[in-house]
Amino acid sequence: MPEGPTIRNTADQLRAALAGQRIVYFHSPLKKAAAEGWAEKIISQQVRAVRSHGKNLFIDFDNGWMLYTHMLTWRAPRSQKQAANALGRTRFCRERARPVE
Repeated sequence: MPEGPTIRNTADQLRAALAGQRIVYFHSPLKKAAAEGWAEKIISQQVRAVRSHGKNLFIDFDNGWMLYTHMLTWRAPRSQKQAANALGRTRFCRERARPVE
């Protein structure tokens, strides 16, 4: 399982890439995301903050919505990218950027 410093480093990297950017694409394989219209609530929103607390990662948007994940995995990631992939395979793009995976 990733530990606090790994999650904090992941949050720092995501914050550097996303803070202040507008989301132009969002996809999640979760049926709940489609049923509740997450894409419509997140696309065009600006990322206000990316923060962590323990193994929890939060991405806050300017409309008050928050993307939350608990970074539980069954084995420790070997890299920051693997830790970021623990976001549940949710993908979104900021302005003028490639998808964050």
